Amino acid sequence: MFYFGAIAGARTRVGVLGRALGRRAGGAARRLPAGFDGPFVAGVLLVAASLVLRGYVLRHAYFAEDDLVLIGRAAAATLTVDHLTGPYHGGFAPGAMLLVYALTAVAPYHWPLAAGSVLVLQGLAGLAMFRLLRVLAGRRWATLPPLTVFLAAPLALPSVAWWSAALSAVPYQIAMVLALLWTVRLHRDGEPRYAWWAAGALLVGLAFSERAALLPLLLVAVLLVARPAGGPHGGVRALLAERPGFWTGLAALAIGQVALRLSVQGAPVDLGAVDLGAAAAIVARLLGVVFATGVVGGPLEWGPAAPAGGLPDPAPATVAVAWTVLGALVLAGLRYRRRSWRVWAVLAGYLLVADALPTALGYAAFGSAAGGDPRHLAGAVPVAAVCLALAFRPSSPPRAGTGHAPAPAPPSPARYRVLAAGAAVAFLTASVWSTHTYVATLADDRVRSYLGTARSALRSVPEEAGVYPRPVPDDIVHPWNGSARLSSVLLSPLAPDGVAARVADPRPAAAALVFDDSGRLVPAGPAPGGMYVGPPEDEDCVATVDGRALWPVETTGGPTVVATLAYTADSDTQVTLGVGGALLRTALPAAPEGGTRYVPLGGSGDRLLLEVADDEVCLHAVTLGELAPVGG
Repeated sequence: MFYFGAIAGARTRVGVLGRALGRRAGGAARRLPAGFDGPFVAGVLLVAASLVLRGYVLRHAYFAEDDLVLIGRAAAATLTVDHLTGPYHGGFAPGAMLLVYALTAVAPYHWPLAAGSVLVLQGLAGLAMFRLLRVLAGRRWATLPPLTVFLAAPLALPSVAWWSAALSAVPYQIAMVLALLWTVRLHRDGEPRYAWWAAGALLVGLAFSERAALLPLLLVAVLLVARPAGGPHGGVRALLAERPGFWTGLAALAIGQVALRLSVQGAPVDLGAVDLGAAAAIVARLLGVVFATGVVGGPLEWGPAAPAGGLPDPAPATVAVAWTVLGALVLAGLRYRRRSWRVWAVLAGYLLVADALPTALGYAAFGSAAGGDPRHLAGAVPVAAVCLALAFRPSSPPRAGTGHAPAPAPPSPARYRVLAAGAAVAFLTASVWSTHTYVATLADDRVRSYLGTARSALRSVPEEAGVYPRPVPDDIVHPWNGSARLSSVLLSPLAPDGVAARVADPRPAAAALVFDDSGRLVPAGPAPGGMYVGPPEDEDCVATVDGRALWPVETTGGPTVVATLAYTADSDTQVTLGVGGALLRTALPAAPEGGTRYVPLGGSGDRLLLEVADDEVCLHAVTLGELAPVGG
């Protein structure tokens, strides 16, 4: 976007920047099949090049914290409405939940498959945007600058590298672009099929992002600025009156999504508890720094790594240059086309209403850090590209029935082509450099190493051993995820058939294994801090009354709580254990030389009940609590 200011000059049509170059190519372009003109070929090549650049990013990326939690949840779930409508990155995205579920069912924690799914979605988004731009601006070289912004702006990088974020953000972008495309075609050509297609695109968008509920407003705004006749109020009334059934249907879909989200997840935020100072800081940084630099090729530098790469950390000079470029772009647009202020108003309105305010209201309770995260601007890049195309689009009416804008105007003077070429090189250079510096923040292979080690360890689990849960390290999944960060949830999808169930739902066993902080399976024993009962002084066996005992404990239960019994028994027998009224009866195999039995006991309560055959079993020790690596 560094070349925006140079795109337009006095009385010069931006949409024709490459015409002279195309003519110099001679008859080669004219010999192409119908529709495969020079701009078309160049656009397809741009989409392909963008996939190479995105592939470079994904080659260095890997699953992040939320990815692990979502995969673990999908592996343990059945495909139900409750699962699909559960929270997704704190939001509502049943479509993304379905994609996670499907990809997990095929191959959990398989990064080539995950990265490939993102590249496919990116390719579809690029082609959809290219088609929309050709409908808005015609088959001319002027479609390439906004397409380049959409494909290369570093603002979208973090949403690509974070897999679960990409599964929500990129389908939302595709749905937005297709809804715009088919709504424009509907109002140009009047074919009813476009109404159904646009409604379908909106429905898809609503399945992937709660912010898609605002798409009908965006469609109205884009149509108003795409057709200059009428003032703002009269234009809205006339537009809605043309196809009231279409707009009523879109509104019903959007309202339905909001109602469904409220019914299953409740209100997303308590407005009375919003910290207005933090909210203002989020809006200021998100729009004033993150968007401004990210859409013009910055930020050039990235700060401390988030769960999936760094966050923008531009120098003050970079921010100043970004705003200078954006200001020059707006002025150039106004000089080229006085009514282009409406286009920039649409972009500003979208950024504020659809991106900045929801982020500020939803995250202000946690401070202002969310203002530095570009993932909250998932829809900003396609809207910026569309607005760029509209701001410099010729104002003559489109050719009826073609779906395209008018034929190209005469080529612009050579000096403008030179300026535009130089600005394009500057934008792409900045974007590639920002991509390179972002990739440097993805160099930590901690998660990749941990999962790889765990996968290898699960290939050879002894039959007599139980694999008991414990939280994965804090630098893999943060403690605020609670039981979702347990090894039984996150690592069981890595296990082969026959072992996965033993990891996800451990059974009583004679030996205990747990994952250490590097992902290895190691012998385990009772962790410090649990309940311990031993025999009285000068006795070998724990005291019971006819094989029964009731000891005080303090446990809130959960899957990590395990009872450990050290005992001797001449023959096979049974033991009954219970906490909080939930009883479990399990076998105690014969162990004349002494043995140990590990029994998961997740009930909560303040008493531990034990019953054994008093004349057959000698209990040497009883513990209740979590397990930890022996010696760890």
